[in-house]
Amino acid sequence: MKLSSLHLEHFRNYTRLDFVFPQEPIVVLSGENAQGKTNFLEAIYMMALTKSFRVSDREFLKQFEESYYRIEAKGEGSSGDDLHLELAELHEPKNMRVLKKNGVKISAPKFIGNLKVVLFRPEDLQMLTDEPAGRRKYLNTILIQTVPGYMKQLQTYQKLLTQRNALLLQIKQQKMSGSASSTGSLLDLFDEQLAEAGSALLTSRLELVEFLKSQLQIEGSPYTIDYLSSIFYDVDLCPGKEWNRDINNEYGNSDQLQARARNDLQSYFQEALTAARPRDLRSTHTSVGPHRDDLKLKINHQPLELTASRGELRSALMELKKAEIAWITTKTQDTPLILLDDIFSELDSNRKNDLFDLLPHDAQIIMTIAEGNPLPTSLTTHPKLRSASTVRKIHAGQIHL
Repeated sequence: MKLSSLHLEHFRNYTRLDFVFPQEPIVVLSGENAQGKTNFLEAIYMMALTKSFRVSDREFLKQFEESYYRIEAKGEGSSGDDLHLELAELHEPKNMRVLKKNGVKISAPKFIGNLKVVLFRPEDLQMLTDEPAGRRKYLNTILIQTVPGYMKQLQTYQKLLTQRNALLLQIKQQKMSGSASSTGSLLDLFDEQLAEAGSALLTSRLELVEFLKSQLQIEGSPYTIDYLSSIFYDVDLCPGKEWNRDINNEYGNSDQLQARARNDLQSYFQEALTAARPRDLRSTHTSVGPHRDDLKLKINHQPLELTASRGELRSALMELKKAEIAWITTKTQDTPLILLDDIFSELDSNRKNDLFDLLPHDAQIIMTIAEGNPLPTSLTTHPKLRSASTVRKIHAGQIHL
């Protein structure tokens, strides 16, 4: 989908905005801090994924003392037809969210994927080296947009995980009180259901990671990527025995998991849950599964977080994002919208220009820069890029020519 207009009501610092996108595919939003540049990108991101990339509590998205916010986006769908998306959230008298496509109410899984986005922002550098949760979220964000059913599978898995953990706590409390427990068979049932939902997530994640890995290899990149699964263990070496190893240090990699997947990944996951059960009963938390997995990046076969310089981290992020764009385009036959949020503050002049070489030429690109910061020289000196870009000023929730 390519946007032709965006309408905002009571969203962040926008009381009302009706923005018509210019014909040029590159839109540059310039302004001082706290004027609404990132808010504009956030609204577009929500039209793709129904959630913010900044806050989890949607209460903060509406203007203070207002009872609702509304976002509407119009444009051309991947098949060339007109597309009208609406997202509105009413907070009084009760919280209610409405999603519409061409005037018809639809569910979030059917709403997500109509507009596909790839977001670049400085905080993404932390994702490369911080805790695994950020990298799992990164994979989920891509797959929710590109794999039908993935969002529902993820919701099912998270619900089952919560229920299994509650059951583990119940069993532990019964043992401590000395009362008889009749919940063991119920735990077997949860393990079977969790393995079914989790193996579906793993299958999609493995496909994505293998694609990203191949894209990096095509480019001759010094960066490599691997999926580390907490469910990997050698069944032949420890059948029926408790699983005592430290999963944080002994994950199986994607090649090992792929070999299992060719047989029966669901059964293998279920066996892993059984092997880890004694430890899970002590901790009352499920220790294996997609919720504990990681995406490991390396440079020249060394862990990125241990050896990469700040500049190398920037280059790694750029190459990973390029591979992400290629996945979305290949998987959906639709070029994603590119959102660049003040990313140039983290790039030197060469990398600023290199970034535009990484982006698809047919993409719609919306980028923000701080007031007074220079544009990448490629935008001002390259005739094709210069003619393809438009600069707009943002001040106090208003966009000016």
